[in-house]
Amino acid sequence: MTKIMKLVKLDIQTAKPYVRFKNLAIFNIVWLLVGIVSGNPLIPIVGIMGYVSGYISAPFSIGERYRLDILHATFSVSRREIVLGRYIYAFILNAISAAASYVVISFAFYSDDSASATPFFFAILVIIYLAQYLIIAAVQIPIFYKVGYAKSSIFSSLPYITVLTTLAFVLYIVNYGVDWLTENALLVCLTALSAGLMITAVSFLVSCKFYEKRDL
Repeated sequence: MTKIMKLVKLDIQTAKPYVRFKNLAIFNIVWLLVGIVSGNPLIPIVGIMGYVSGYISAPFSIGERYRLDILHATFSVSRREIVLGRYIYAFILNAISAAASYVVISFAFYSDDSASATPFFFAILVIIYLAQYLIIAAVQIPIFYKVGYAKSSIFSSLPYITVLTTLAFVLYIVNYGVDWLTENALLVCLTALSAGLMITAVSFLVSCKFYEKRDL
C-alpha cells in the first residue's frame, strides 16, 4: 500500500502544472453566481465537480508526453498496482470536489423555509453526483489505457453527456419529489454509491487488462 500511495502522490505532483488556482476560483465563482441567480444549487455542484474531474486526465496526458510509465517501472510495482494508484487518485479528486460542493451550497443556499434547501438534502444531491462522476471516471480511465490520452479526447468526453441526463432527473425530483427523496435518502444514496463503486471495480479490472497488454 505504501508503494501505491507513492504513486498517488506522484500523480498529484504530475497534475499540479495543470492547476491554475486563479482560473479555478473564477470558474467556480461564476458557476456559484449563476446558481444563486437561478436559485438552483445543482449548477455549482455540476460546475465544481465537473471542473475538478477534468484533472483526472492530467497524469495520463503528462505521462504519455514524457513517458512516465518507464519511471513507474523503476518503483518495483506491478502494473496492477499502478492502475490501482490511478483509481485512488481519481477517487480522491472526486471526493474533494464533492466535499467542496457541499460546503459551498450549504452556505449559499441554506434556508429554513424549504425542504430542498437544507444541509441534509444538499448531502443527498452531492452523493448522487459523486456517484455520477465516479462512473464517468470509470468509463474514461480504461479508454486512456486502451488508446492513450492523445487519441482519446473525443471518446473520453462522451461520458459527460450523462451529466445532462442526471441533471434532468434530479431537477425533476427537486421540483416534484423532495419528500420522496428525503424519505428514501438512505436507499437513494446507497444505490447511487453502490452503482458507482461496482462500475469502478469492473472498470479497474478492464484497465488492468488493457495496461498489461500495453507496451511501455
